[in-house]
Amino acid sequence: MSVEEDAAQAFLEREAALLRYATIDSLVALEALRSRTADPKDREALDAVILQRRREEKSELEELNAVAELYDKAALPIAAALPVFLTFLAGEKLLVGPARTYVLVLAYLSGGVMWIFCRWKAYQCAREAKRGTALLGKVD
Repeated sequence: MSVEEDAAQAFLEREAALLRYATIDSLVALEALRSRTADPKDREALDAVILQRRREEKSELEELNAVAELYDKAALPIAAALPVFLTFLAGEKLLVGPARTYVLVLAYLSGGVMWIFCRWKAYQCAREAKRGTALLGKVD
């Protein structure tokens, strides 16, 4: 066999091993399988699959962290939108009558609830991202 044929054969064997291990969803199961595998080609394929999964998980955690920052930055504008709009309507005398005070109070309360909700979601996303990053460890 020529050098090209040997390289092609090795590539095909590696790709077959990658496909065989790509169906395993759990990263823990892949690492356990890697510790029990004696064949160097299978171990190399498992290392490649594990590294790919770790990189995918790291990118998902980075996206989750970005969502947390988005919730954090959007909390105040979202919370202020309804009260500001209704205050504008009241100032322009478009919101009149005895229910005006109740509508404004409800608008400010709903703004507070929206702010609390956005901050809570930001906290949850950030906590999940930090927890996942700590469990994942260092990714090359």
